[in-house]
Amino acid sequence: MCFTLLDPRGQIDAMSSVSFSKKTTLCASIRLLIVVATMASSLLSPVEALSVDELFAPDKLLDVQITLKDSDWNTARREKRSMAQALGEERRHGKPESPFHYVPAKVTINGEVFDSVGIRKKGFIGSLDDERPSLKVKFNFSDPDATLGGMTQLTLNNNKQDGALVSQTMTYALFNAAGLVAPRTSYAKVSVNGTPLGIYTNVEPAKGQLVTRGFGSANGTLFEGTIVDFFDGWATGFEHKFGPEDAGRERIQALIEVLDGPNESLVAAIEEIIDLDRYLKFWAIESLIGFWDGYSGNQNNFFVYHHPQTNKLHFLPWGADSVFTSRGMFDRGGPQAVKARGRLSSRLYEIPAIQERYRRVMLGLLESNWNEEALLEETERIEALVGDDLHARQGGFKEALERTREFFASRRGQIVEELKDGAPEIRGGASEPMYFSKVGKIEGEISGRWFSKAPSAASEIGDANVRVMLDGEEVEFKEIGVHAVMGRFGFRGPGQPNINIVGERASDGERVTLVLMIDGDSFQPSGEAMISVGGMMRQGEGFGFGPGGMSPIDGKIQIVEASQEEGAPVKAKVSANIMKMVGGFFGRGGGGGPPRRGGPGGRGSRRPGRPE
Repeated sequence: MCFTLLDPRGQIDAMSSVSFSKKTTLCASIRLLIVVATMASSLLSPVEALSVDELFAPDKLLDVQITLKDSDWNTARREKRSMAQALGEERRHGKPESPFHYVPAKVTINGEVFDSVGIRKKGFIGSLDDERPSLKVKFNFSDPDATLGGMTQLTLNNNKQDGALVSQTMTYALFNAAGLVAPRTSYAKVSVNGTPLGIYTNVEPAKGQLVTRGFGSANGTLFEGTIVDFFDGWATGFEHKFGPEDAGRERIQALIEVLDGPNESLVAAIEEIIDLDRYLKFWAIESLIGFWDGYSGNQNNFFVYHHPQTNKLHFLPWGADSVFTSRGMFDRGGPQAVKARGRLSSRLYEIPAIQERYRRVMLGLLESNWNEEALLEETERIEALVGDDLHARQGGFKEALERTREFFASRRGQIVEELKDGAPEIRGGASEPMYFSKVGKIEGEISGRWFSKAPSAASEIGDANVRVMLDGEEVEFKEIGVHAVMGRFGFRGPGQPNINIVGERASDGERVTLVLMIDGDSFQPSGEAMISVGGMMRQGEGFGFGPGGMSPIDGKIQIVEASQEEGAPVKAKVSANIMKMVGGFFGRGGGGGPPRRGGPGGRGSRRPGRPE
């Protein structure tokens, strides 16, 4: 079977539209084009046995073998990024400092050896993993001029949030086939020092080569959007990647100011700053594939490119490992056919003419680009390609893939049903992106024991000589205890040791739990060293980050004694900040509630997002 979502050479015409409905009778010609392109690449770059086209060949499985010192690998894979670090208030005002650092390594790709490269861990929150980390491979780590076909790095994603292993490859293929700009991908089996880590997705880095391929040159400015949006005070929150920074930020600020303006002139003003036709298609594809963690669904995982020739902003997808699902993790109901938590989408959807225009774009995608037969065939091809090289922790692959196939089979019906009587109405709108601000501190010494199961009388076990401050006042406890247990918070993966400080607040008798989450390899005496620790403070029994819910903890801990043997003593010193969430969160205020028909959908119908 020949799957033709992408041009075989990985080239796309940014203004063209390629249909899924095209049959595969051109397979022989396509194979010839691949051979010709590969030969041409070899003639142009005779010193490189591995071409960029081979690196992103969709029908080949790369063999990536990484070799480095065990000590360097352990350092790199265990580096952390807590939620509080990732979403701290300072990220609104400039490029956040990465917690990850390159270490020297040798990488062999399909037998070709690259000495003196650098590798580092990558990931935001959900994809972080110590055993199978996502990785960046930096070719110019030692030699600033070293590249692979002009590329300075590889991006290897561990697919931790994509059990079906198809989300990134098929998502970016959909964007490319619709005439938009998105990365190329391939699959890789990755090993480190001889230990197989399973199947990774090799994603084309968001750098000059991708932008040049999509827009003709890379003379413009690229920004990354991570839990950021076009609100006043957030222009500096877009992370500058390359290009003339001032010119790009001026256009972002201009869009922010336009979105603060009246509905009467909104569309015309927006069209001066973005390519609206292309944005509507970008937005509709995000909604069609159920990309709940993208820009329109969660103000996250996107790039913005300022095109210097047109002086307009263009959107590129990124981080598409949470797609092909009818309801995302943070969805609160609402229509399937339109996600509008992103402020640009939300404001545009207040205009009835844009609602209808969006509806036509979505129906056009279903007609021209959504081919269930081709999509299902592609899942079968991928299953055959990667199925023999899965890691033990990718054991849910077949079940996840079957759920994805069910999504493909049912998605058209879901969308058409919602659009048959006109554009569905959404409730709410965009709210300021979330971030964490310091509101308190925990400091002192703790001692308890390790339990295989959490004890019922937790506040009566162990001892906590700690001071807990919240909003400038010290929290007094009637009783407070300490125990350690294996716990888990977040996405797929094994648990980690938790030291739980459990108390009964003197003022109201409310149960307060402070959970210190420690990496398993670090759960041992640390000597004089203070190691990083994250965690959560929970007031009461609720699960959530709103008032009375959970607050992130971020700081340092010195472990004096620790063991995972039943009844073993656990002692430590802790100094950590307690944070609170500011702004919107997890879809609140952005398209929640059941769909309603009719009504103009104007500004007066919006319910402002509630800060949590």
